[in-house]
Amino acid sequence: MKVQVFAAAAVAVVLGSAASAATVTNGDFDDGLNGWTVTGDISVVDATFGVAPTSGLNQALITTDTVLTDADLQTALGAGLGSLDAFSAATNTDGGNVTGGSVLTQTINTIVGQSFSFDYNFLNGEGNNSSFADGAFFYADGTYFLLGDVDSPELNTSATIFNSETGYQTFTYNFTTTGSQIIGFGVFNEGDTAVESGLLIDNIVGGVAPVPVPAALPLLLTAFGGLAAVRRRRKA
Repeated sequence: MKVQVFAAAAVAVVLGSAASAATVTNGDFDDGLNGWTVTGDISVVDATFGVAPTSGLNQALITTDTVLTDADLQTALGAGLGSLDAFSAATNTDGGNVTGGSVLTQTINTIVGQSFSFDYNFLNGEGNNSSFADGAFFYADGTYFLLGDVDSPELNTSATIFNSETGYQTFTYNFTTTGSQIIGFGVFNEGDTAVESGLLIDNIVGGVAPVPVPAALPLLLTAFGGLAAVRRRRKA
């Protein structure tokens, strides 16, 4: 019996270690901002804001209405200094001078190939195609991914306090690293701080990709089977 219990426990450890990735906490924001780290101007709003959530009753609203600098945002993300300016410059010809913004972050465990998706809506406070290239991003695996900016073709008139919006879009991503990491959603001002832009986030889902049986597992079971056989012979 002890051998069987030990074998079962060992198998559980092997399988557990292979699929130890955690899902995001409170991905629909129906529990407010619980589980999230707030850096800047971030709140939870419902459909009365002018846009209906895509999941549940609430959605996170991230705006640039803050005195935080790009250095503050990079620190919250664990990113290198100057990385936001470089990202902004690479994604827009009018970019390269991020003046501030806000980020919403959470630390999770990921495995290579783990699928992850969320819904987002970029809220543009500037004019469309403005030279003040405000934008929004998703941050994971140490990389920024553009969600929208003043040149986004999806921008249309908004029923919110902002000038225009992309409308909700879905972003899907597969993690490229295994381990604990910071994921983040952010919006930034570019070139000025006079006009604010925003980002709505909702329906964040982190699903673990199928994990194959570890190659060592058959050998492990064979070894435990041998131990059990020896134990039975000794009893006989």
